[in-house]
Amino acid sequence: MKDLTVKQETELEAVNVESLDAWGDHDGGAQELIISKVLIMQSTSELVQAGEATMGEFRDSQSGEKYGDLKQPDSIIPFHFERVWVISSKPVGEDRYKFEGYEPINRSNENLPWTYKENGVDMKREYTRNFYCLLPDDMSMPVIVSFKGTSAKAGKNLWTQMYLKNKNMGKIPAEFQIELSAKRETKDKNTFCVMEIKKGKQASAEQKQQAFEWLKTIKSTKVKVHEPDADSFAKEDVEY
Repeated sequence: MKDLTVKQETELEAVNVESLDAWGDHDGGAQELIISKVLIMQSTSELVQAGEATMGEFRDSQSGEKYGDLKQPDSIIPFHFERVWVISSKPVGEDRYKFEGYEPINRSNENLPWTYKENGVDMKREYTRNFYCLLPDDMSMPVIVSFKGTSAKAGKNLWTQMYLKNKNMGKIPAEFQIELSAKRETKDKNTFCVMEIKKGKQASAEQKQQAFEWLKTIKSTKVKVHEPDADSFAKEDVEY
């Protein structure tokens, strides 16, 4: 028994605990993959209202981590694109819309009305362009940047860069880093922030490889998106 104990201890000592291979693989299933959104802070955002963030900052929808602001753009590497309707409802007597879910946009429903009623309840569809992106300094998980409303133009420009301009140059969608910035605008006495994009430097070979690996993962699994409710952070994970 003593010899067996010594052998087991020797084998454990020989294992490099800093090696990832020593810990093995643990497949938790696709339902375990929850992707954060990068949100632009508006005056009505909960973190701004609480004094924990400033209008114009880019924040992680789950952790609240700051990625950029009006003076310092955020860098992203977009690698995948989806169009979705964001469906919201405003129950009778309520002042704000409540997030209900997603509906993928296709040729058959892309021209549906943006507002409608369902069982007497006011409903709203928001045409949203979702871009799956990597952060150059942390490629361990992708994030989603959504463009809708007043930021729709920036979403169109990003799609054009990835799938038209890059293609015409013989480049892949994730060929370049993109600078994600914001500017203040005022309309009808309301001040808000609008997102803008600008082509940055070329992504590295490692960054492009990581983007491709994540593209395969996204396309082969059913991921969950951490969806903020209206202008604030909602504690809701949505599958679509």
